[in-house]
Amino acid sequence: MITKTNPRIMYTEIYMILTAIFIIYFLNSCKKNSTTPDNGIKNSTPYLVDIGSAMEHVSSYNMSDLVERVEYIRLETSPDCLLKKVDKIMLSDSFMFISDFECIYKFDRKGKFISKIGRQGRGPGEYLNVLHFCIDDRQKLIYTLDLIDKFHVFSFNGNYVRSFRMKYPSFNFFTTDSAKLACNVPNTPKEPSSCDLSLYIMDKNGEIVKTFKNYHKRTNNFAIVKSPLYKFENTIRFKEHGVDTLYSLINNKLVPYAIFNIGNLAMEPDPVWNPQTDFGDANQKYRIKELGETKDLILIGLIQGMYSDSTINFVYDKKKGNTFKLDHGKFTNDLGGLPFWPKLGYYHDDRVLIDFTYAYDFKNQALAADHINNDQIKQIASIINENSNPIIIIGYLK
Repeated sequence: MITKTNPRIMYTEIYMILTAIFIIYFLNSCKKNSTTPDNGIKNSTPYLVDIGSAMEHVSSYNMSDLVERVEYIRLETSPDCLLKKVDKIMLSDSFMFISDFECIYKFDRKGKFISKIGRQGRGPGEYLNVLHFCIDDRQKLIYTLDLIDKFHVFSFNGNYVRSFRMKYPSFNFFTTDSAKLACNVPNTPKEPSSCDLSLYIMDKNGEIVKTFKNYHKRTNNFAIVKSPLYKFENTIRFKEHGVDTLYSLINNKLVPYAIFNIGNLAMEPDPVWNPQTDFGDANQKYRIKELGETKDLILIGLIQGMYSDSTINFVYDKKKGNTFKLDHGKFTNDLGGLPFWPKLGYYHDDRVLIDFTYAYDFKNQALAADHINNDQIKQIASIINENSNPIIIIGYLK
């Protein structure tokens, strides 16, 4: 016996089945992309980092969940290597290169001073100062930049290689994975031709390869000299002030990597300043000053107001998709050492997080903390004095 099926019922059932399949596929796609995008070449959805909602969400994060061990390194102190401050740190497998704005000092990984890189002056192979520097570990080269927009290149041994001038000013740059330099242009009002640029790529002889327009230039009397720029897994990440997106530089294109929401607490893209009222309401608002990253976390340094040396530190968990403010602004050092927050932008090495403490502060913290159970800290604290060089702190990531 043959039963006839009502076509309208049949089409309705097929429609319902296809709709259910689509909904399941859509939900699985959203679940996959909402917290675990592969934000490099394969990325399809940026991370969504909700800082505004996390302002009151204070939480702790143990160092033992982040690093295998922490090393405290006492830099040698002698008349030849007295650091006035720590401005930048770069690590190779064998050396630490540290600048204090006036010079670059080369130490081994145990803190023994080896030599200075270059020297101050105006002659060939000399620099006025060290505004910024980075290393090319593959080529064993050091790129230094001074205040007159001039690059100087040295070998790891300190031998002078060459110099060249940059076309546009920059206070911040990194080497890319394609043997080029990615440079952030200062975001200042009433600048000349560089005014409409945010980032540019040049080869290692100073020739411009690619430029990226800045759509949020200052028109009021306020300047952002450095925007967050860092390197992770051989990929440059960059975020301009006034833009909520952190980009990855991939194949000379800016690809969205993370989107930050600060809500109504976010600083305006172009705050107004005048001598009578200072920055007014802008001093009550927040902006992202620095960023960093590990395989599991995005590290965020927020500041309130226009200029501040101290940051309010947040962590975004890339796997879980949640954001929280760190208790006391640091990772909880449950490994028996001092509280820790890396100096973002001071260094580049995916295998470690780096902090430093000036000798006077280190000694006081070591003596005041009851919970410290670390022979290395106690030994260093017993040797150093207020005139000693800083202590470098390295956390080796899991």
